[in-house]
Amino acid sequence: NKIYNYNVPFAEGINVFQVLETATAGNRIDMKYEDYPGLGILVTQIGSSKNGEGGKYWQFWVNGTYATTGATSYLVQSGDIIEWKFTNETQ
Repeated sequence: NKIYNYNVPFAEGINVFQVLETATAGNRIDMKYEDYPGLGILVTQIGSSKNGEGGKYWQFWVNGTYATTGATSYLVQSGDIIEWKFTNETQ
């Protein structure tokens, strides 16, 4: 497992997906997603890890708490720590 740490400048109204887009694009990390109108965006790949491999999926935590909303729905607050994990675990 690779761990990447990136600081993304805070901007009012930015969501978790936008933070991920900024971090991956700025560091030349491949990121893919599917857009489901009315539901939101599902991140399907970060780097070389694709959803479903080994029963694992990309999921995110904010300030150590498993997210119960989609990445486009969660508005980031100044100082939030967002973690994306490729795992089959929740909570």
